[in-house]
Amino acid sequence: MSNPASRLHAILLRSKDEQLRNKNMMIAWRNVLQLPEQLDDLVTMNKVGKLFTLPSIISAQIQRFPDLDAELYLGWSADLTKAFRCVNFNANFYDFSQRLPDSLLISIRFCAHELDKRAPEKECLA
Repeated sequence: MSNPASRLHAILLRSKDEQLRNKNMMIAWRNVLQLPEQLDDLVTMNKVGKLFTLPSIISAQIQRFPDLDAELYLGWSADLTKAFRCVNFNANFYDFSQRLPDSLLISIRFCAHELDKRAPEKECLA
């Protein structure tokens, strides 16, 4: 999946899983990012850090299209930044996931839809 908005949407959607609510942040991130349970904490934190870069990548891609109102399509990024600031690897995952309203995910999905329309992923023939 090369569409960064689709990737972000899928990850945040998995973050809303109620079973992760009371899990430790590190354990939950491994689950959300589909990483091995025994993966080193520093490697896990690195992967979460890469997730933090997706909004800026999405922003750059949306802004490539002058007919898209960047303010309209990227209005969710400030709220997501606030949620990301609540990531504390010693806390419960709910401290982060509760800050992800459905409206934020829908807005990211709109970005994913536009990027798919304008730069569709090529199918790999095996």
